[in-house]
Amino acid sequence: MSLESLITKQIDNPDTVMDNSRFSLSFPTENTGPQLLKDLTFFVSRECPFSVMEFLILSMGGAMADEANATHVIAERTGKHRQNQERVQPQWLADCLNSAVLLSVQEYLPGKVLPPHLSPFVDNEKEGYVPERQKEIDA
Repeated sequence: MSLESLITKQIDNPDTVMDNSRFSLSFPTENTGPQLLKDLTFFVSRECPFSVMEFLILSMGGAMADEANATHVIAERTGKHRQNQERVQPQWLADCLNSAVLLSVQEYLPGKVLPPHLSPFVDNEKEGYVPERQKEIDA
């Protein structure tokens, strides 16, 4: 019996108990993606989109923490932070992922004008133009 027919059967007769044992999904038990944020912990301030930030952080090997134990605070506004704790704007996460490099936090401090955002979907060589920001990252 196909998966489609099983689903149709379940929809037509919701009291039917389905045997899903033939349709198992396996997920990696550990993060196999880029580990740019390995050993870093993050707290996301309330003005930032938490689910997006969490997704980026976890996909790059980082971990979530409360504000007191975070190595980095993702925030759009300036504010107090602890010694040995960085405070950065959300774009820092996206730019790190797009460039596959852990970028300096100095350009991404809350209150600073952010550097140009570079698209990961543009082939600069093919386009015949490499933005100045890309040259800075590549240096």
